[in-house]
Amino acid sequence: MNRKLGRDTISLKEHAEIYSLARRNFLVSLFFTLIVITYLSLHIIRRKMGISTDFVILSILSFGAVVLTFIHLGTLRFLKFSAKKNLEELAYLDKLTHVYNFLYLERRLEKEVSRVERFGMPLSLIYIDIDNFKKVNDNYGHHIGDKVLKAIASLIGSSVRENDSVGRLGGDEFLVIMPHTSTEGALVTAERLKRDMDEFSYDEGIHQPIDFLRLSMGVVSSPPLEPRGDLLLRAADEAMYRAKKKKGNRISLWKSDSK
Repeated sequence: MNRKLGRDTISLKEHAEIYSLARRNFLVSLFFTLIVITYLSLHIIRRKMGISTDFVILSILSFGAVVLTFIHLGTLRFLKFSAKKNLEELAYLDKLTHVYNFLYLERRLEKEVSRVERFGMPLSLIYIDIDNFKKVNDNYGHHIGDKVLKAIASLIGSSVRENDSVGRLGGDEFLVIMPHTSTEGALVTAERLKRDMDEFSYDEGIHQPIDFLRLSMGVVSSPPLEPRGDLLLRAADEAMYRAKKKKGNRISLWKSDSK
């Protein structure tokens, strides 16, 4: 799973409509198959297994009807499987920003920590808080604040790598989980995020563009930190908070700050 999950997930309503159509097609083909098979059986009994043109045609029709029925049956099974998968994916999405939610981040972090312990691959986190976001809600209202939050979530998602996971921790805080990434690699991504945010501006439906938002980021990696999910998350939060205390718009590295 990656950060693009929310962009490709169809709605439950769309899935229900597709499933309903496939189910109707299956029932029609099944009904047609039963009619053909019944008629064919009667024909065989009546002709006492005599071969005729009618028999050949009915055999072809019967075979075609059976094949069509199995195709529709396979489609129904696939749709049931994809519906289950779709529901699971929706359960992992933040409804507002369409990035991952805290539930997914917890599980993904647990898996990545396990990989660090087994294979010794590095793992990094970037804990992100949006500076001055309260001003948006206070000055423009929560409806604009929600749109800005969604736009920033999209910006973060487009600034990280394909195999990194972006999720919303809550409020205006986000987390980037970066598997197979050392401290140096995480800092490169954090610097890119900072540059992209420096150029961020939102002006949809408002007179004065919102261009004053910046990011406070805390970066932590394992190694050197012990590969424990709660420890890594807490260290990244502490590093972000130190960046926040220094008036924000900066990156705080846990390793250097902890010395």
